[in-house]
Amino acid sequence: MLFTYGKNRRKDITIYSICCAVIFWISFGPVKKTLHWTMLDNSPRGKFNEGVLCAEFVGGFGNHLFQFASTFGIAKSKNMTVIIKSDSFLSKVFKINVTFSKNEKFCKQQKSRNEKYPATYDPSLRQFNSSNSFRLGTYLQSWKYFDEYENALRNHLTFRGHIIKTATNIIKQILTKYSISRANVTLVGVHIRRGDMVNNKQGFVVATPEYLSKAVDYFLNKYKNVIFIVASNGLEWAKQNMPGNIRVEYVHEKRTIDMATLSSCDHTIMTVGTFGWWCAWLAGGEVVYFSRPAVKGTWWDKRINMRDHFYSHWIGIP
Repeated sequence: MLFTYGKNRRKDITIYSICCAVIFWISFGPVKKTLHWTMLDNSPRGKFNEGVLCAEFVGGFGNHLFQFASTFGIAKSKNMTVIIKSDSFLSKVFKINVTFSKNEKFCKQQKSRNEKYPATYDPSLRQFNSSNSFRLGTYLQSWKYFDEYENALRNHLTFRGHIIKTATNIIKQILTKYSISRANVTLVGVHIRRGDMVNNKQGFVVATPEYLSKAVDYFLNKYKNVIFIVASNGLEWAKQNMPGNIRVEYVHEKRTIDMATLSSCDHTIMTVGTFGWWCAWLAGGEVVYFSRPAVKGTWWDKRINMRDHFYSHWIGIP
């Protein structure tokens, strides 16, 4: 269509502008269907560099949390945007304000930057041009990747309403059983990892009954009116090996409900594994952890740096 400007020049310009807008909208349609994202923290696009970081998810629940949190922290430090698949497991559990939908190929097409060891901080992961896009892998199990952005991260890792509602009801039932108010009790969440960690060949060490006794004593000696709430993937073992003569309750729901319940407690006893690690982080408060998580000289012992994996203010007990 050819426009010539004559006496109705203003009208011609208006018609031309409308036509251009329509043509652009039609041609942009396929792109719009392929790419859709919302910005982390609702920040304007102009405040970010051109590159984005893709969070890659492998392993279980706790692994996914480390992968998201570390990608988030590195992206924030580089003033970049994080994208994840909108149907990812974490987006169904937490109110994460970042989405990337209907484009399976985008992240797979980006260059991958991988850590050296799964539970050791690798500063080289931050050394890249932030105008480029990457996907980060693989386990990223160090608080050092995201610690300075903890408050912002906590805003994203807020459980969805239906999960919180169920966890809150579990706690209420426990309090009712002991006829005590929430204000007058100290709740200690306990996660006991068993399952695949038992008799493994990688060098992971499961916590012992002696460790559980020492960890329980730590809180009994420091706080009054303590109730321990235990979740485990080896519940029968946990019931047989938790100390006697204490107030203890056991939960065995979906993993999302178990984590939400333990993270609603005041303090945490963790054994080994990333699930318990994140129960502790989400709960805040004091954390006691098993300080002998690896057999010396094994695969896992060579890949975990205790100072990188556990916070210095957390309390390690052998």
